[in-house]
Amino acid sequence: MNDWHFRTQRPQQLALALARRGHRCFYVNPHLGRQFPHPVRFSRTPVYGTLAPNIWEIHAGLNAEPVFHHRRLTLGESRNLASQLTQAARDFHFQNLRIVSQFPLWNDCAWQLRRQLQAPVLYDCHDLLSGFSNISPEIIDDEVILFQQADSVVFSAKSLLEKKIAEMPWLGEKARLVPNGVDVSRFAMAAGGGTATAAPRPIAGYAGAIDEWFDWRAVEAAARANPGCDFVLLGRIDNKDALRLGELPNVRLYGEIPYSAVPEYMAQFRIGLIPFHVNELTLATNPIKLFEYFSC
Repeated sequence: MNDWHFRTQRPQQLALALARRGHRCFYVNPHLGRQFPHPVRFSRTPVYGTLAPNIWEIHAGLNAEPVFHHRRLTLGESRNLASQLTQAARDFHFQNLRIVSQFPLWNDCAWQLRRQLQAPVLYDCHDLLSGFSNISPEIIDDEVILFQQADSVVFSAKSLLEKKIAEMPWLGEKARLVPNGVDVSRFAMAAGGGTATAAPRPIAGYAGAIDEWFDWRAVEAAARANPGCDFVLLGRIDNKDALRLGELPNVRLYGEIPYSAVPEYMAQFRIGLIPFHVNELTLATNPIKLFEYFSC
């Protein structure tokens, strides 16, 4: 559901964890090439790149690159992708293949691969799709088909699992809870270096998406009420109203930073913030940043 080269979240973390356990992982980016300023002219031959030990990226191109959350793929596009991924299976001599789908966009492609490669499909449901305003209704509707046809389903949050089982009681037979996690040592080492007390003023910090579910007004109120505390926000700002926070003298907006730098910043936080609006979307989350804060 998200590009490997953007913000490190559950999809990348799962791939990294599986790779460390000896599994070969092949990652298909949802942008399919749109992340490049000048995409190459795609052929029907997939292109491979090494992302990490035991993890390869498969560039499977389409004639027109869709915005992955704006519309479903056409049957022809899905067939094209399935053909290229089947070629990848031959090139890498896949054995005991498992297909992990994290977005209904891939439905038709996943079913074709299941038939051709005799591979079960697991749906990793890690968000309440209907809670996002920018995902097309047809993709949200397709999630029901994914629930029905997937061989197994895992959920990132207990609240999300319970909500979906209440809506579809038959789902309980193949549903499991696999919460988010964290590489504790990465964050604990940064905090253990003494940097947590190095800042001259206490820091209340946040690392993650600054989008429509981010309660920037709550952060504004907290910053105004605590002039002796600095507020540090790490993450790309997609909710443009949140840019107003930069006008306050004790708020610093750093934008998107490399994941490798997050522990160093987070180790200086006196307070870790999760300033989310309380709604269906946020109540169905299992925020990775909570585990990162705890690790510090």
